[in-house]
Amino acid sequence: MKVIAETAGIDIRTVGLTRIDWLKRGFESLVDAPRSGAPRKITPEQLERLLDAAEKEPLTAKALLAKHVDAGGTLVHLNTLTQALKKAQFV
Repeated sequence: MKVIAETAGIDIRTVGLTRIDWLKRGFESLVDAPRSGAPRKITPEQLERLLDAAEKEPLTAKALLAKHVDAGGTLVHLNTLTQALKKAQFV
């Protein structure tokens, strides 16, 4: 375990805990656990519609947000929309 920890650049305790988890749960141990924190403000479906609209028509983020809300989407802060567009490489 020491060699694995040194090769991977992680603590030996992490290797041990990962090994124990693997022995208990097998491939299930590879699935990421749910993250804590606030839920997403834009659902994946809403994000898909936003990205489709952004592809079809060149709009400002403010106009895109207005169109999103008019279509029944969740009202979010303009920065939230801009971050989502940046993550999708639109900005």
